[in-house]
Amino acid sequence: MVHRRFYFNKIIRDRLPQMMQNTGINVVGHGMNGDEYGQRLREKLVPEVSEVCTAITPKDVSEEIGDVLEVLKALARHHHLDFPQVMASAEQKTAEKGGFANPLCIDYMEIPENFILDDGIQRPQNYTK
Repeated sequence: MVHRRFYFNKIIRDRLPQMMQNTGINVVGHGMNGDEYGQRLREKLVPEVSEVCTAITPKDVSEEIGDVLEVLKALARHHHLDFPQVMASAEQKTAEKGGFANPLCIDYMEIPENFILDDGIQRPQNYTK
């Protein structure tokens, strides 16, 4: 039997290779060291977030957010972080700085010339005069 070869070169969920092999698809991959694993998880996060942004139905949005969450949990494990502690850190930051419950978008800020800017604001390319 002739097989067509498709190259992916990306990280996938643990059970998918076996599920594909059960349908007759030959899956070829390799184990990853810590550095490659971390890098591939970070690379995986970008398209997963993009899929959240393009999902339309509540069901699809929920599934895509779940995919992002799974990658984030794996990244936490990779960095030897306890995910409940990561969530606690997020809650702490929400308590200190707020969350995104209120629909607010800042169009621009006007800052006095003699005002000392925070490092997070000192990005001249983002601002006009």
